[in-house]
Amino acid sequence: MHDAVSRRTFLEFVGGAAMVGGGAAFLAGCGGSKSSSTTTSISPLALQPRVVSSDLYASPTPQRLAFTVVTANNEPDAGKAARIALAAPGGGALSAFVPATARGKGLGQFRGVYTVDATLAKDGIWQAVVEYDGAQLALPLQVGTAPQVVTIGSKAPTAASPTKAKPLGAARLCTRTPACPLHTRSLDALVGKGRPVAVMFATPAYCQTSYCGEVLDAMLPLVPTYGAKVDFVHVEIYLDTPVGGYIPTVDAWKLPSEPWFFGIDGAGVVQARLDGAFDQTEMQTVVDALAKNQLHFEL
Repeated sequence: MHDAVSRRTFLEFVGGAAMVGGGAAFLAGCGGSKSSSTTTSISPLALQPRVVSSDLYASPTPQRLAFTVVTANNEPDAGKAARIALAAPGGGALSAFVPATARGKGLGQFRGVYTVDATLAKDGIWQAVVEYDGAQLALPLQVGTAPQVVTIGSKAPTAASPTKAKPLGAARLCTRTPACPLHTRSLDALVGKGRPVAVMFATPAYCQTSYCGEVLDAMLPLVPTYGAKVDFVHVEIYLDTPVGGYIPTVDAWKLPSEPWFFGIDGAGVVQARLDGAFDQTEMQTVVDALAKNQLHFEL
């Protein structure tokens, strides 16, 4: 696992209730007038938003920002309409609020997430305010100076992944029960070989973010529909258990968290990346576009 931001550091950050000051911000295509202050009425912590994205980075290009909502007891509560506004580090006004898209197909009751395409032009801790269920909830966002993980438009790593023939030291190829069938072909034999690839990094038995099982289960029904045109691969995270090492493929991809889903075109270029939690609709949009050779598509 990549050490730039450890899984523990990431989980402590998104699990904390820290509220930070903010500044001017712009959501992709938001428009509209901005509020005059970042300190509009913030609700007590009966409900708390949580960052789901684990690799936000400074860029002039919009990127997927995902969050969810939980109760003070850390019980999932996502399901109602949500809007979000952002403010960059350094002080200033919030951006206009924009609607967040609810993503829940296959994730379980109240366990959905919300996404927006956000332009995060500056690194540091951003201030977000989420409007949800009549309340305004503060949400800090850590934005790095550069991405840790391969981004859209870049070549995908071509490292091998564990298979039945070559497990690469993995004690279990799949911790799902029953095991999924996506461990017969290695990524190094697929990426950049002319056919699109959809790869899922997830560990249902040991997931630290609790979404791995759901997202893998949500992906599997897509395989018979798109398998004639797209190669599907599932890669576990650990060689054995979380106290042991990571599967070499995970280190090669420099993943700071799980789960992750990548859509890779036939030339080996990443066309989509989803992390933290994502529903079947998001994955199907990616896979459908890959099958049709539609590049630069919108989720």
